[in-house]
Amino acid sequence: MKGKIDLIKLWMKKAENDLINARNSIKIKPEPPLDTVCFHAVDIRYPLFEEPTTEEAEEAIEMAIKIKEFVLSRLPVENERND
Repeated sequence: MKGKIDLIKLWMKKAENDLINARNSIKIKPEPPLDTVCFHAVDIRYPLFEEPTTEEAEEAIEMAIKIKEFVLSRLPVENERND
């Protein structure tokens, strides 16, 4: 069984991959798949809600970055951090 730090690293890697995906997807022209960019906001996973605007998707990415920075600032210091 993995230790807490190993589990945290796995979740942080998954979150980083999601953020990379969102950053890349929002750049798709002429029309980015905004529902996919914001997929990890739980409600948007289901077609009962309006598709987010580009501005809302960009704001979601910025919030994700700030949350990532906050979480990383609370973790034990290690040489392997990927910012």
